[in-house]
Amino acid sequence: MNDSRDYPDRPICGVGIVVFFQQKVLLIRRGKPPRQGEWSIFKDSQGQIQYHYSLVEWTGEFVSGELNAADDASDAEWFELSEIKNLGLWEKTVEIINKADMIRKSLVP
Repeated sequence: MNDSRDYPDRPICGVGIVVFFQQKVLLIRRGKPPRQGEWSIFKDSQGQIQYHYSLVEWTGEFVSGELNAADDASDAEWFELSEIKNLGLWEKTVEIINKADMIRKSLVP
C-alpha cells in the first residue's frame, strides 16, 4: 500500500476549520503543495489526482490568542468577508466560507 501523499492509493482524511472573528475570516497561505503560496482553508487538488483527500470542515469563532502559521503554512491573516471574492481563492474555498458564515449567522440569536 502506498502511504505517500503524492498519488495515494486511497483518500487521506483532511480536516479544516473556518474561523471567524467578527466579520473577518482566518485564511492561511499554503506553505506546501498543493496550491503552495495560495490563501486557503484546506488542501485540495485540480486535474490529475496527485493528492486525494476526503475533507471534513468545521466552523468556529475566535476567542483569544495570537495568529501563528503552522508548519504547513507560510502565513496566517484575517480577511474581511467582503474581501474573499477578490483573493483568487479556489471556488470551493469561497463556497465553504460562505456556507460556514450562513450556518454561523443562523446560530446567533
